[in-house]
Amino acid sequence: MKHLPIVLLALLFAAPAIAATADVHYTVLHGAEAQKALHQCSRPNVAGVTGLWEPRKEAVQQLEGDLPHLAQLASEKKHGISESIGDPKISRRQYIGVVIGGQHYIYINAWAADAFTQGEDAEWQLKAAVVCDGGPSNWGALYDPLSGQFSDLQGNGAA
Repeated sequence: MKHLPIVLLALLFAAPAIAATADVHYTVLHGAEAQKALHQCSRPNVAGVTGLWEPRKEAVQQLEGDLPHLAQLASEKKHGISESIGDPKISRRQYIGVVIGGQHYIYINAWAADAFTQGEDAEWQLKAAVVCDGGPSNWGALYDPLSGQFSDLQGNGAA
């Protein structure tokens, strides 16, 4: 009983941290799941990948800070879709560290936040999301952590 106030106080201070992480719309994929995420069925696969790497927390935070700039990037080959991807921050995003031409990039695999997740389902944070069709709300892009630039934005085709 003596420790109950301490436990309650600890829970009180932990609650904002738990609430802040509950609405995170991104994750970093590793290993086999990262490989799977690179092979989408309705947009071109990432070309020239020779390996994977583990993005550090700082690189992911930098990407998150630069993410609003991605909305301005025009898709190069969107399967005839000319629509914008909209605000990338509201998409679910899986980040995969890829090596292309000896340089480290972060591949972004993204889709509409409400499309496949319901309630507390967090499977998307562990398993690759491979989405067929769906238009521009399903997209992928490369991010260069050295330059802070995005490239190779590709939207899915429409059904």
